[in-house]
Amino acid sequence: MSLAIDRATSRRARVFVTTLLLVLIFGFPTFAPAEEEEEEDNSDYLGLGSVMTGQDDRDRTSSSLSLGLSFASGNSDLSSIHGGAKVNQNSPRLESMTDFDFSVIRGAIAGDDGDGGDAGLQEPDTKKRITEKGELDLLGYFFPDKTFFPAMHLKIETDKNAGVRWRALGGPGLGMRFMKTDSTNLTVVAGVSRTQERTTQGERDKFHAFHAETQLRQKLSPNAGAASSLQFDRNMSDDEDIRLQWESDLNFRISQTVAFQATFTAKFDKKPVQHFERRDYLLHFSLLWGNAPAGM
Repeated sequence: MSLAIDRATSRRARVFVTTLLLVLIFGFPTFAPAEEEEEEDNSDYLGLGSVMTGQDDRDRTSSSLSLGLSFASGNSDLSSIHGGAKVNQNSPRLESMTDFDFSVIRGAIAGDDGDGGDAGLQEPDTKKRITEKGELDLLGYFFPDKTFFPAMHLKIETDKNAGVRWRALGGPGLGMRFMKTDSTNLTVVAGVSRTQERTTQGERDKFHAFHAETQLRQKLSPNAGAASSLQFDRNMSDDEDIRLQWESDLNFRISQTVAFQATFTAKFDKKPVQHFERRDYLLHFSLLWGNAPAGM
């Protein structure tokens, strides 16, 4: 009997030791202190042509790509595939916003001769064709933490719907930041620009213009934001040559890297290319993909 007891005790000891070893090997991480997880930063906002945060966003660069549909009226009554790219940099010395948009358009174009030429007609032709529209905007603020700061702007565009084969303008300016809080950022820039352009009818022009631009960015919620901008250009040698462009958009986050954006743009040219209309309206619906967490 003594031998049987010893064997039973030996088996229990082996089971206990084996169980203890298994617990020590596989169960120890469970009892170890959990590492503090880094709090997810949802302060970055993707889209709007600019990136805004609710915290100090110094030395940070964000970028995004967009793809969607556009609807227009004015010089054209059409729909198009719309794409774009945005790069935004924030640092104590420079705050820059680079925005590129491109559209492939099929529709009736005002001022077109109906065969893809550029003759220009008093009445829009109903024949549909494919054309393109593109715009590159660059806006830079130097030492943006100051109330007043030097700025520069550059804009290159092509819009055959409005009779513009290409147009380039840019120059220096003086900026003023009216408001900068965790939820609102309002700036105004005014300066002089040099403009050169060529119309679809072959006419060329170059002149100096007064340029003014406002930028408003608003945080609506941790996952949504809005932005609005107004650009004003007036030819210094022709008071009748005035252009206005107002753009407003709304974004909201779908996931960490994807956002939805709706953009409305209104353009007014007091002295448009001959046979073209003064007003254009565009509505864009896009999805944006970026390398920064989405949301404000």
